[in-house]
Amino acid sequence: MIKALGNLAKEYNKANFPFCILKGLSVGVNYPSPLLRNSGDIDIYLYKKGDYKRATAYFQSKGYKISHGGRVHNQFTKDGASFF
Repeated sequence: MIKALGNLAKEYNKANFPFCILKGLSVGVNYPSPLLRNSGDIDIYLYKKGDYKRATAYFQSKGYKISHGGRVHNQFTKDGASFF
């Protein structure tokens, strides 16, 4: 998951989409053993106005199959990891 996040971060940075990681991986590093907080997905937060719609269009143009989960929530898979 860390490798998948690293690859995604490169794409987000290249396209100028600053983001924050929520829960899961970001919390797990504070556990005595990070695997105690093993996450099944990676939650990211786009915080710049307009980036949610822009990122959706950008990644769709790159061939990602995006599942829409409402007005502020999408899901896609990259490198075997699910991103929300």
